[in-house]
Amino acid sequence: MDMRILSVVLVLIGTIIFSSHANLQLEFLKKEALEGKSRAQFGLGVVYEKGDGIEIDLVKAVEWYHKAAEQNNPDAQMALGHCFSKGKGVLQNEGLAFGWMQKAAKQYYAPAQYAVGVSFEKGELGQKKDEENAVLWVRRAAVQDYADAQFKLGEYYRLGVGVDSDMEKMAEWYIRAANQGNYPAQLLIARKFNQWSRYLSGNESVIPHLLRMAEQGDSESQYNLGVYYSNLDSKGKAIEKSVPWLERASNQGNNDASRLLAHHYLKGLGVKKDTQKATQLFLPFAEAGDSACQELLGGIYAGDEGGEIDLLESKKWYLTAAKNGRVKSQVKCVFIYGTGLGVKSNRVEAYAWAMVASRNGEVAYKEKLKPILGVDEKIKAQKRYRILLEEMRNRQKT
Repeated sequence: MDMRILSVVLVLIGTIIFSSHANLQLEFLKKEALEGKSRAQFGLGVVYEKGDGIEIDLVKAVEWYHKAAEQNNPDAQMALGHCFSKGKGVLQNEGLAFGWMQKAAKQYYAPAQYAVGVSFEKGELGQKKDEENAVLWVRRAAVQDYADAQFKLGEYYRLGVGVDSDMEKMAEWYIRAANQGNYPAQLLIARKFNQWSRYLSGNESVIPHLLRMAEQGDSESQYNLGVYYSNLDSKGKAIEKSVPWLERASNQGNNDASRLLAHHYLKGLGVKKDTQKATQLFLPFAEAGDSACQELLGGIYAGDEGGEIDLLESKKWYLTAAKNGRVKSQVKCVFIYGTGLGVKSNRVEAYAWAMVASRNGEVAYKEKLKPILGVDEKIKAQKRYRILLEEMRNRQKT
């Protein structure tokens, strides 16, 4: 026999056998259901609702769910409650929906306990909002290791819903949910890893979640993983793992990662020192108004980091940062104009900046310059000082 024909025959035989087996299972389920066995009745309801090997019939699904629910089958009670809540195979009735779910919940059925709790939290299914009752029912499901309830309970502790806000308990429940595979908990832990490090970093079980989310391409998780490796060992092998993750996050437009990556290149942390690359990474932030990056560029162009010196660029960025309120840059402007670094020496401008810096606690420079200026120079410096203050105020407004 031709092998292709044989292959088709085998597939057809397999399909017939599988179909026959499925039909036998369905007939057996119907027989058990008609005999009054609640598990079979619930199972038959699922078959009619999902259309597993049979045409979907929501009315019959509700009928069989109801039979099983009346025998206190919690799965069926929950399913019946869901049908009433959505109007599936029956007229929508929130009161009956809640009633059946509550019956299941009172039998310690965790999914129903969770659903009842959420109904109280949101004021749904005909219930008034009752946060304390919400916590009560959700907690009952959570202690049975129902992951969705554990995540929800973590949310309650984070937001102070029905309980006092408690970040340690929040972390405890998020971690328990994440360790059971709850994706929202895993993602939240990964994204908030650095922010919540006080509550998370001591638990090694959270690191795989952070790594998994980073590997799946979440840029915030990638950044957090980079920070984790940076902090883990600032001189050893761990920090070398930091840079690839920061690169990946930076390439996705994560600004925090780009800033930290720039510092790595600037200082040669876990990567070969590259002042030029650090400059390229800092530049967009400086141009967008980040005064810290402006100040760093002032230092880089001044040769502080061993890069190529460009005093005009250094002056430009120090001056910009100074007008944006950076005290160190204000002091640098005193030196720039006082000694003529990249500009013509100007004692009036230097003294004006010394007065600006003195407003922020750096009074020594003003005191040193004051005796060497003449009366006319001091008057001009006072005018220039007032102009600088006005420029700085206007920058703060925009």
